[in-house]
Order: sequence, then structure tokens, then C-alpha cells
Amino acid sequence: MSTAYHVAAPTKHSGFTLIELLIVLIIVGVVVTLVSLNIGAKPSTAKHAAQQLRGLLELSKDDAILKGQVLGWKITMENFAFYRYKDKKWLPIAADKLLRSYQLHPELEYRLTLDNAKVSYDDESLPQIVLLPDGSVNDFSLFIQPHDHSETYQVYSQQGKIKTQLVEDKK
Repeated sequence: MSTAYHVAAPTKHSGFTLIELLIVLIIVGVVVTLVSLNIGAKPSTAKHAAQQLRGLLELSKDDAILKGQVLGWKITMENFAFYRYKDKKWLPIAADKLLRSYQLHPELEYRLTLDNAKVSYDDESLPQIVLLPDGSVNDFSLFIQPHDHSETYQVYSQQGKIKTQLVEDKK
């Protein structure tokens, strides 16, 4: 009995080599990482401050309606605070966990205008924004931007609604 070995001629295989597969997996991994970083990107400090302030002003407007009281908001050089009008005086709200005094973010600039006039930020002034029990709010615009002026967000009232928007640079 003889054993014969047949040597097969080399055939051309169709498919990918291991190196090709590894390169494709690395490229896909890099793309997925970049996309996930962009999706989970944290908003800028100015945008976050504007959204937070809008939320607090909406909350104070709701509080004024529910409690039937006049509320106020005042900004100074160091902070902003909420006030309640009671017994013909503006009293700071201190006991509330949300409607209280907040320090201004040191990396941001704040500019408030009422009736298109810039407002002073002295500690002795009355609240600049007044929220009435009927849901109305006096017209205001508060511009928030970083010191490098890279972006500007506006918190403003329009027909009793408090809104936020990115102000486009008009150069």
C-alpha cells in the first residue's frame, strides 16, 4: 500500500488579513470615541449660567403666582438675590433653598439693561426685576459672557415669558 501525498496548488483566498481587520477596528474605535466626546460635551460656563438663571426666574415667577406675593430679583457686583415684598419693604429671601442669594461666576461678565438703559449694581438699589402675582415680569435683558467675549447669552423677558438665547456676533 502506497501512501501518496498530494500537494495542492496555492489558491487565492478572498477575505481580509488580520492586520486589515485590526486597522479597521482601530479607526472605528477612534471615530466612536470622538462622537461620544462631542455628544457628552458640557455646555459652556456662560450658557450654563444663563440656563440656570432662566430656571430660577421661572421658578420665582411661579412662586409669586402660587403665593400671591410680589417677588424681586437684584444683581450686584458680587451676587444676585431674590426678594419678597412684604409690609412695604423688600426683604431678602434667605430660608428658601433655591430662591436665595447666589455668587456671580468669577469668569463671567454680567450686563443688565432695563428699557434699553444700563443698570447700576449698587447694594442699596431696589430689585431690578419685579415678578407680580399675575405672572407678569418687567422687561429686562441680562447679557452673560466670558471675559474673552467669545460668546454672549441673553436672558430676557418678552410678553411675560422669560427666555434665553445665544446672541450672534454682528461683525
